[in-house]
Amino acid sequence: MTRFAQQVRERRTLAKLTLADLAGRSGVTKAAISKIERHETQPSLDVAARLAEALGVTLSEMLHQTPRARVVVLKPDEQVVARSNDGGISRRVLSPTFDQSGLEFIQFEIAPGASSGVFPPHRYGTEEYIFIQQGQMTLRINDDEVALAAGDSLYYEAQATHELINTGRKPVIGFAVIKR
Repeated sequence: MTRFAQQVRERRTLAKLTLADLAGRSGVTKAAISKIERHETQPSLDVAARLAEALGVTLSEMLHQTPRARVVVLKPDEQVVARSNDGGISRRVLSPTFDQSGLEFIQFEIAPGASSGVFPPHRYGTEEYIFIQQGQMTLRINDDEVALAAGDSLYYEAQATHELINTGRKPVIGFAVIKR
């Protein structure tokens, strides 16, 4: 996530935010942000998502930038993959990330018993679509829980806290489209 650390510092500086400002917006401590920017620690997916949201961009934009073109093919080695520190969650960005495009296409995998951690609310107007290819899981949106199994799809307005929890015995493989 070297690019991520660079993006945090660059975007924070460009927005004229102090470490304290970004900490207040994201709920991540000043010390943690400083360590991330200095490449001393890798953020969890939850922390990375909160920082991206506080900076007004998608996590994909923070991790990878693709020049806009009429046709873009991303080979597997060009797709950005982020994993949780414990390895229980992985997130592969399948879409090219263009500044201001407002769309992310993601494949996620969740190990049995693993949780994504609570993601902060997205900006007002953000929509998320989820499809479960394999396994079963619970999606917690604010205080509501929705059980999902292979073949299920779901739509929700994503300006709410949300958490993905594998409640089954097999890994969950799913896809998400986030539209801003």
